[in-house]
Amino acid sequence: MQTGVVARSTDDGKQIEGSGVIGGFDMKTLSVRQPWADLIMRGIKDVENRTWTTSYRGPLLIHASKTFVAGPVIAHFYGPEHEWEQGGIVGMVDLIDVVTDSQSQWAHDDGQTFHWVLANPRRVPFVPMNGKLNLYETPWPSATPPGREHHRDDRVPAEGALDEADDRVPAVEVVARALSRERFFEIANELLSDLSRDHEQAITEFVDELRGAFHEVLDVMTLDDMNLVLKHVELKPRDDVDAAIAALAFAIATEEDLADDVIDTDDDDVDADEDGEDGVAVASSPPVRRAAPADIGTIDVDEVMAAFRQAARGQGLMERIDLLRGVSRELGYARLGSTIEEVLRGHLRAAVRRRVIEAEGEQVRAATTSIDNYSMEELRDALVMGLHRGQRIEREDAIRQTVNGLGFRRVTDNVRTAFKSAFNSAIRQGLLESGGADIVVRS
Repeated sequence: MQTGVVARSTDDGKQIEGSGVIGGFDMKTLSVRQPWADLIMRGIKDVENRTWTTSYRGPLLIHASKTFVAGPVIAHFYGPEHEWEQGGIVGMVDLIDVVTDSQSQWAHDDGQTFHWVLANPRRVPFVPMNGKLNLYETPWPSATPPGREHHRDDRVPAEGALDEADDRVPAVEVVARALSRERFFEIANELLSDLSRDHEQAITEFVDELRGAFHEVLDVMTLDDMNLVLKHVELKPRDDVDAAIAALAFAIATEEDLADDVIDTDDDDVDADEDGEDGVAVASSPPVRRAAPADIGTIDVDEVMAAFRQAARGQGLMERIDLLRGVSRELGYARLGSTIEEVLRGHLRAAVRRRVIEAEGEQVRAATTSIDNYSMEELRDALVMGLHRGQRIEREDAIRQTVNGLGFRRVTDNVRTAFKSAFNSAIRQGLLESGGADIVVRS
């Protein structure tokens, strides 16, 4: 297939009248969580933040993933009855640049994020399909019939209405304001002494004292409390405490909210090489828990593999349950519940197949510590297995996708060198064909 797109749009450039595609094309596609996907299509959010870059420039399909990022400002703007389009293509934009110094209000200014600059958003009829990691290609127009019609709320937000949409209220403040006055004081008095009897002043003191200790607050909350907070941020209630904690951590917590929730680490087990082993970055055990996803089943497999690699690093032989507890902590969960354990045991089998972990009876340990521990044949097979027939993909993206699948987090020159032989071997065997900077998987 050719790569490219010709689109017909209305005068305001917002709506597509038809596909405008002659023949068919493989279009670059990016999955984005709601509400960001919708804000992109409204022309409000003009930068997408990513930890990786791409050389691609041009039209880009926007896929709205099934996961959702809640927040008080967003909930206030959209309202509780908003009908979200999730799990499918919602429109397209032009990726006009990738920079690290965008002045957009949506750009994360942390020195480590790439700002994908977007322009010319135009909607298409919602097409349900599964998303993927990184940039991927979607045959377009899609052979999948459009999904059910959604009510697309095209209100123009009042000036300044979303100015703080990307700035979150401290998680403990969200909790404090979601609970009844009586219940708030019961929880607050259990955690703090000499609290003001004035409700607003007490909330201020509560936030000041516990801003970085969200998990400490969660520890004294009941499931009913947690579900009340979930309802407050427009999320559905959960049936057990573990699921509710995960949903709240994902929806309203940032690293700042979890700054005091320290995970104990053994300094002797932490490698001093901050760049990771042999040029592949594997961050040392973080001093804080990261915000956890709403559902263990929605976490990308690549992220889970990285968590297995990190949890086993420097530990030697260990019991399987201890490894699973470590992986659970790496993923941000307060404890290993039965549901999380069941899912992670399935991922453990995949980690063994990928040589992230090796098993010796009922005990396990790290199987590999760097890309150099893999043979050329293993890298070739991992590369080809991670792609689908007929797919065209940039070599750099193919390497990144494969490396992520093996539980590593960054591509370095050492990694690129290792994969050069893997590419050549796959091409010689007729598994791939070269297309310059791209490769094509033989069908």
